[in-house]
Amino acid sequence: MTKYSPRMKRFAAEYSVDLNGARAARRAGYGKGAEVKGSTLQKHPRVKADIAARSQRLFERLELTPENVLAEIARIAFASLRRLYDDDGKPKSLKDIDDDALAGVAAIDIVETRHGRVVRFRPMDRLGALVVLARHFGLLADRVEIDVDVGGDLAQAIERSRLQAIERAKLEYAE
Repeated sequence: MTKYSPRMKRFAAEYSVDLNGARAARRAGYGKGAEVKGSTLQKHPRVKADIAARSQRLFERLELTPENVLAEIARIAFASLRRLYDDDGKPKSLKDIDDDALAGVAAIDIVETRHGRVVRFRPMDRLGALVVLARHFGLLADRVEIDVDVGGDLAQAIERSRLQAIERAKLEYAE
């Protein structure tokens, strides 16, 4: 086993920046073949341990727990844009908007026109957040398992499996 060199340690630090092995290898001083070296270094036990330790320290410092991440995704998924406007339909001042409503905002565009200031709120990807939550809670099937009897006709086996998958989906939806 190779010793843990300062350049390997630098690679682990650089990898923690953007999780890109090739770029981390280049920044750590591995010139030629950085893509291959980056992939190889990611598998090295000491480098893996160093990257894991750095990630753990970052998670602790940022208080990134699975619960916090899910809560933030839920805030995006269920944010109501109506809470960004007053009863007259005019945009509220930023100081009057609560954090839960702002969690659903990707950007705020303020444009000066000859008729006055126009404020537009661009929403976060609510559908994407809902898909992440649905996957987390097992509400979406990302794959279908097919059991094929090699002794029979392949076309018939595929059709049987397709029909079984449809029936399973109907049952899951009904629940």
